Amino acid sequence: MAAATLMVRYSNGMDEEVSLRFGSNVLGKRGGPADATLNSPSLSRRHAMIKVGDTAADSTVEDLGSTNKSAMVTANGQLRPLDPGTVYPLQEGAQLVMGDVQVLFSHAG
Repeated sequence: MAAATLMVRYSNGMDEEVSLRFGSNVLGKRGGPADATLNSPSLSRRHAMIKVGDTAADSTVEDLGSTNKSAMVTANGQLRPLDPGTVYPLQEGAQLVMGDVQVLFSHAG
């Protein structure tokens, strides 16, 4: 059973659900060394890392110095860029943008 899931929406309108395990999950484009790979050339091979904790509030996201950057969508719909190497807390239902991919975080606990 997955510890968390990402609902992924690609720029072409296709959706995918990606399972994450407890602990560190490196996200990146398919064909790269990432733990969870997404089908988008806009992602770096090691784009971002999501650490899944015991609860959504214990989970974090970090941009790993990606070329096309990552951002968190704020409550008022604005994009808040993620500074590479800085760890940001996640919440249930957190929305992220990585390259041209939109992601919704959902914790299983």
